[in-house]
Amino acid sequence: MFFRKRKEEKNEQISASITCFKEDEDKIKNGAPIYPMPDNADLFFNVLRVGTFEQQKQMADVQKAVYGFNPPRQVDNNLLWAHWLGNYGVTSWGYLEDEKGNELKFTRETCRKIFLDESHRNFLVPTLISGANDAYAYLHDEAFEAIEELKKR
Repeated sequence: MFFRKRKEEKNEQISASITCFKEDEDKIKNGAPIYPMPDNADLFFNVLRVGTFEQQKQMADVQKAVYGFNPPRQVDNNLLWAHWLGNYGVTSWGYLEDEKGNELKFTRETCRKIFLDESHRNFLVPTLISGANDAYAYLHDEAFEAIEELKKR
């Protein structure tokens, strides 16, 4: 059990098990589902977590590949994130179709094409990165459900 109520003096308190904060190793390794369109709950992209040491190393490699060893003072972060998503960050997707309504199968090449397309850079890229910054997306499902239940109390 993740949470239990206890009475301490006149205040009711809810304690929490440390297991609530345990991250799901599968989501860390394979990405967590990020849903970019709230009205279309089926479409998702599995995205690796942002902020890990591995992701930081990958982003350094991306910056070198895009700008070389002497990057300008101001860089296009959405461009860098687009390269990271296309080359590393997105590990799969579901229910994604092309312009003609055909299902797009995940391949790294198709992934790169999608994210390096400038028309996706200012909405899809930041939306997925925002989701990948949400630590709750990478918790065990049971822990996340317990936290949501606690919020209702």
